[in-house]
Amino acid sequence: ASNLNYGRRQTIPNQVIVPVGANGRISIFASATTNVIVDVAGWFTDASASPSWTGLFVPVAPTRTVDTRQSGKVGARQTIFVPVDGIGGIPTGSGLASAVAMNVTATEATAAGYVTAHPSDASRPEASNLNLERVGQTIPNHVTVGVGELGTVTLFTEAGTHLLTDLTGWYI
Repeated sequence: ASNLNYGRRQTIPNQVIVPVGANGRISIFASATTNVIVDVAGWFTDASASPSWTGLFVPVAPTRTVDTRQSGKVGARQTIFVPVDGIGGIPTGSGLASAVAMNVTATEATAAGYVTAHPSDASRPEASNLNLERVGQTIPNHVTVGVGELGTVTLFTEAGTHLLTDLTGWYI
């Protein structure tokens, strides 16, 4: 099974969850010569960890949280805040959600660019979550991102585009 399929001269990010080998490494195989960038975004404990509710994943029925096709495109080099507190079963005002899992889709791009998701109270990281390669493109990706103190996630887009988000779960 493949984790990512790419064509010539494409730049495509993808989220992959893989176990780490006994040597502390992961293996990456490419069927054709390519450059690969790996950004580690977190880890899971193993059976040797003490039992805890912290880090527990709570799946939810996909819940649309943002659809800018209703309000207007996000401009180039702009950010939007995605509220997640109180949505999809996350208790309102609890501060319980440390991170969320969501599908992020960019559509009707005005130019090539990228989209980056990050906690609203943190600086924007260097890593992209979606890469837009042409005008009009639509591309989704699954994203796990920390939740800011105000119960929001930030999406930054390098190129003007519509953004859609669907919450699929959260981490305690």
